[in-house]
Amino acid sequence: MADYPVEFVSNPYRFGAEMWLFRHKREKCNPVLPRPAKLAKTRAMKSQWNDEDAKRAVDTYGAEGVNEDIALRVYTTRLIGRDPLLVLHGGGNTSVKTRGIDDLGHEHDVIAVKGSGADMADMEPWGLPAVKLGPLREMRALDSLSDEAMVNVQRLNLLNASAPNPSVRSWMVSTASSSFALIVWVAPNSR
Repeated sequence: MADYPVEFVSNPYRFGAEMWLFRHKREKCNPVLPRPAKLAKTRAMKSQWNDEDAKRAVDTYGAEGVNEDIALRVYTTRLIGRDPLLVLHGGGNTSVKTRGIDDLGHEHDVIAVKGSGADMADMEPWGLPAVKLGPLREMRALDSLSDEAMVNVQRLNLLNASAPNPSVRSWMVSTASSSFALIVWVAPNSR
């Protein structure tokens, strides 16, 4: 987690344009990984991490105001999501806990978690909507909570109101002690 305050890009028109391109033309605004991921040929998973590609992701997204934690989560999500022997199409969730600044200038602990409509193989920063962690953690004290109420709490605590709905697993991941989380729906033939 970065030690310094960082800002999330909060221009709803920019996010709207990225979402429109993704949903209608399957185009991305920032192709950070220039080559396709290598596919696993065995049941053993081999790391596809590349320091140069990771730095390129941090630099490219950083120039747009995306913090290092989120840039690296985008990079790692793509690495995992692009291998069909590891993950079903679009399947799974990734997240990172970091700090974010809202439009009023207040800094918050947030979890940026894969949102609805985002595919792990083609992840972009808009696909990791940032949700304030405090209210998510407060939900643990409730005796019960409907799915609708849980989604409402998450939407009320987004740093960007035009962001996609975060995964309903956000509250669960918010209680974990680690900063990075990965939940994968594994392809049946990968076991």
